[in-house]
Amino acid sequence: RSAVFSTFGFFYQGAFQYIVLIHIVAKRLLPNAAKYAALPIREKIKDLNGSLQLLAQVGIANFIMDPFFCLPTYYITKEAILGGMESTAESGQNRIKNALLKYKENAQEDLITSWKIWIPAHFVNFAIMPLHLRVPFISVVFSLF
Repeated sequence: RSAVFSTFGFFYQGAFQYIVLIHIVAKRLLPNAAKYAALPIREKIKDLNGSLQLLAQVGIANFIMDPFFCLPTYYITKEAILGGMESTAESGQNRIKNALLKYKENAQEDLITSWKIWIPAHFVNFAIMPLHLRVPFISVVFSLF
C-alpha cells in the first residue's frame, strides 16, 4: 500500500499536477490566479474576475482532473503494483483494463467522497496559497485523506 501511495504521489501529484495546475491552469489559462491568491480577503470579495477564476480552478481540479486523470491513474497504479507480478504485455494490458473496470464500478462513490474533501480543500488552496505551495498543500491534504 505504501508503494502505491508513494508512486502515485511522486508521479501524479508531484509531477503531473504541478505541470497542469501550476504551469497550464494558473499561469496560462487563468493568469491572474497568483495575484488573486495574494490579495487580502477584502480585495478578493471585490474582485469578480478573480473569484470566477477561483471557481474555474476548483472546477477544473474536481470535475476534470479527478474523474479523468486522478482516479484512473490511481487505480492503474494500484493494479500495477498490487495486481500480481506477471510481466507480459498482455498481462499489463489486462491490469489496465481491470483497473479501469474497478474505477468504473467505484467512480460515483469515489467521486462523491473525493469532492467532500477536495472541493473545500481546493477552495482554500487556490484562494490563498501562492503557486509554489499549491502542490505541497495538495500532498498534505492527500496524506490526511
